[in-house]
Amino acid sequence: MVRDTERLQVGLYGYCEDCGRRIPEERLRFRPEATRCVDCQSRLEDLQRIT
Repeated sequence: MVRDTERLQVGLYGYCEDCGRRIPEERLRFRPEATRCVDCQSRLEDLQRIT
């Protein structure tokens, strides 16, 4: 997993680490540490609940 500072340095900050799409600015405004878009984060949380 790439750390937040590394994501910023290599230009990945603001992009979902799963699907690669831009994370909406509104999400980053409220969760600047977000590394996944809402869809991918929801999928991850659903999978974590199952296991």
